[in-house]
Amino acid sequence: NVGAIPIAIIAFFIIMAFMIALTAQSRNPATQQMGREWAKRLARLREQIRGKPIEVQTAKTLEEQRQMGKDVVDNATTERKKCLDRLSPEKLAKCADALRKLEEAIEALVRAVGAVLVIGQRGSDALSIASGIGRAAQAVFAASRAAAECTGCDNMVL
Repeated sequence: NVGAIPIAIIAFFIIMAFMIALTAQSRNPATQQMGREWAKRLARLREQIRGKPIEVQTAKTLEEQRQMGKDVVDNATTERKKCLDRLSPEKLAKCADALRKLEEAIEALVRAVGAVLVIGQRGSDALSIASGIGRAAQAVFAASRAAAECTGCDNMVL
């Protein structure tokens, strides 16, 4: 679908911006540094793809998104283990509502990003999809912050 490619690029950039903003909110200095590096990489990516054909833009953006995803997994795996080692069953029970809301917010973001793949359906357009992704990302921010405050963990690993 020809219309889906530019929307995919927009969605990737929104996701990257979301990930950068989330790392900036982290309490962990290493995670904050990772976010600063991502911001630099995103600026370089924008320069690299400016004026290139859509296919090139999409390929480079997807490649950068995959690398950022790998960075998140590597960082989150290490930090999550540290966090879980400190959490007691009582703390988890106390924070169950905040963690459930975070899970729901992440699922909503996944659905919003998935809408990029079905662009062209009646009522779907770039603005509504980007707006939906933005709202879902804001909800993840809020839920992540609340869950991090409750558990005492870094919001990037929850």
